[in-house]
Amino acid sequence: MRKIFKLLLGFMISLSISGFLFSCNNTSLNRENHGTEINNDRLQSSLTVFLIPLDGIKIDRVNKLKKEFENKYQELFEKPCLVEVLDPWNIPDSCFSRKFNRYLAPKMIGSLKSQFKDTAQKRAKENAPSDWEKYFGIGYDYYIIGVTDKDISTAIHGRENFGILGLSTYGGDTSVISTYRLKREQDLWKLAIHEFGHGFFNLRHCPVDDVNCIMADAKGKNPHFELKEDFCDNCRANIK
Repeated sequence: MRKIFKLLLGFMISLSISGFLFSCNNTSLNRENHGTEINNDRLQSSLTVFLIPLDGIKIDRVNKLKKEFENKYQELFEKPCLVEVLDPWNIPDSCFSRKFNRYLAPKMIGSLKSQFKDTAQKRAKENAPSDWEKYFGIGYDYYIIGVTDKDISTAIHGRENFGILGLSTYGGDTSVISTYRLKREQDLWKLAIHEFGHGFFNLRHCPVDDVNCIMADAKGKNPHFELKEDFCDNCRANIK
């Protein structure tokens, strides 16, 4: 009888250990497959970024940005995002300042939002896998970026009208970027990610002024994009 009891006890212990190991392995696989090491809720959503070519910018340049943004987003966040290039759109005359002979970036953002928000929401929902929310408890998200080669400006640095590379609303869903002051074409994706960081992740400029950080503030000068490839640890910690 004691022999039978020992055999049963050993069998139960063996099952318990096997079950424990199986459970741990499953947890490890889930973390690897679903990216739970990234703790930002918006990163878990099915994201579509919409690029809007504005007023005659070369479509080839915007298509190149599409590929770069998709690749760099995957590289930076270990998550995929879909980027769509929508039809070219003319900037409304109401966004142009005859006084300064520049396009006003805040007005451009307002116009982009009113023109494309409904389309972006609909397309982003269509792009999301049908079982995404059912199985992961998360939904879809979108972001709009207007791309122009025009001179754009805003009120900043104590000036009523200051020429800029791009503008976003903190925690918003729309940015505008311009190649007008961009010194190197290969830096366009960095400008796009910088403004996307302000809007989508509600990030401020780099708190430690790390010149190698994508979120570093140019402070009205040359942003030295050639030095920037990633977010610094401080800015990554704020993506939450």
